[in-house]
Amino acid sequence: MRVVNYNNDEVLVKNLRIANTFFKRFRGLMGERSFSEGEGLLIIPCNFIHTFFMRFPIGAVFLDKKDYVIKAMEIKPFRISPVVYKAIKVLELPGGVIRKGSVKEGDRLIFIED
Repeated sequence: MRVVNYNNDEVLVKNLRIANTFFKRFRGLMGERSFSEGEGLLIIPCNFIHTFFMRFPIGAVFLDKKDYVIKAMEIKPFRISPVVYKAIKVLELPGGVIRKGSVKEGDRLIFIED
């Protein structure tokens, strides 16, 4: 599955993993050695995340039920995000994607089956 930013036609993710069970959400990216450009993890349901036991920073994109970006932030290892009450899912991206301006609050993301 791919993820495209509707507002600027930029492909954010070429290889999306989905964490939609308790175990998959709990594990997330913990223990991963790296998170490469083009990869993403969608956590459903979710309105806050942590980066405990992670070795790298990530971008976190909090989405509402219509896939609009409510909040986008970079999170360093061993941190906790704020709770984003209107979010129902979080897209985790490699660190630097948010800073680069690829996605920002108010954008709409499109999930495309390959």
